Amino acid sequence: MKRKRFSPGLVMLMLTLILFPLNGFAYSYTGSEQCNYYVEWRWGGTLLNGEAVFQNAFQQALTDWNNSQNARRYVNGGSDASGALDTYSEKDGKYGNSIWYTNLLGCVTSWVSKINRYYSLTHEFTPARSTANHELGHILGLAHTNNPAIMNTSRNRYSMYTPQTDDINGVNNLY
Repeated sequence: MKRKRFSPGLVMLMLTLILFPLNGFAYSYTGSEQCNYYVEWRWGGTLLNGEAVFQNAFQQALTDWNNSQNARRYVNGGSDASGALDTYSEKDGKYGNSIWYTNLLGCVTSWVSKINRYYSLTHEFTPARSTANHELGHILGLAHTNNPAIMNTSRNRYSMYTPQTDDINGVNNLY
């Protein structure tokens, strides 16, 4: 009796579809998440002292995220908030950065998001808003992607400055 054999290419295709189904999801996660519905923030040191363009960019980014999804809400928590919005100035090749700490369950317990003033010397609102939205996306649990999204590090910061469909779907799927 003659046995039929699967070709190696067909086996690889089947394994790929099992491990990575064609579900249309393009977003990726940091492995951390906000376990509370309300994500509290406060102004950090430099923004507390009134760097208007960056403060306005963060304020608009908070509104952008709150208007684009209902899974988590950014709220001003005052001086006791677990998260801080700030700026820094360093020639590190980054427009901004975020750092967060988690408990053993992977829940974010404290965080800070910053815009790098060094690369924003012109103090333009739109690229600062794009950076603020990107950094706040990390705080919600989104990682970098190569897709058309605010989480793409190569995006045009003048034309893409709000959460995109991929970003919103990622947050809604996570929570």
